Amino acid sequence: MSSAGPTGKRVLERPPSERYVRKAGLEIAESGSAGGAVGYGLIPAVVGVAIFFVLAGPMAFSAGLVVVAIALGAFVGLVVKIGGGSAVSRGGRAWLAVGLVVLALLVAEALTWRFALSEGGVLPFFDYLGQTFGWLVPVEFVAGIVAAWITAR
Repeated sequence: MSSAGPTGKRVLERPPSERYVRKAGLEIAESGSAGGAVGYGLIPAVVGVAIFFVLAGPMAFSAGLVVVAIALGAFVGLVVKIGGGSAVSRGGRAWLAVGLVVLALLVAEALTWRFALSEGGVLPFFDYLGQTFGWLVPVEFVAGIVAAWITAR
């Protein structure tokens, strides 16, 4: 309600912004959990591995793999942030997202190499990556890591 002040103008009993102040003794429940962050983060990581593998392996398409790595990092970072909520610190979410992206990219590269071996390839893992994708491999990792770090914070 409002009442008349000393100048005759109406004055509110309390400022409207007071509703945003925490009440003493009341705790705001934390959202999310570490398990939720990992669980949510694994979903786009697995999808990203599948997309990466299909493009790099059977389709032999290398030009868009950096874009796939950026999208992978961004989606993993976003869902880790959602799954972790306020229960996981910003830095913790960022490191978790980066770890998931690095793991996903390593698995995708390994699957691509195994596919190449099944088609008659004979190069060891790192030689295959260097000969087939060259400088794109480190660019993919850096792009995915940066995207995950930015979106998870």
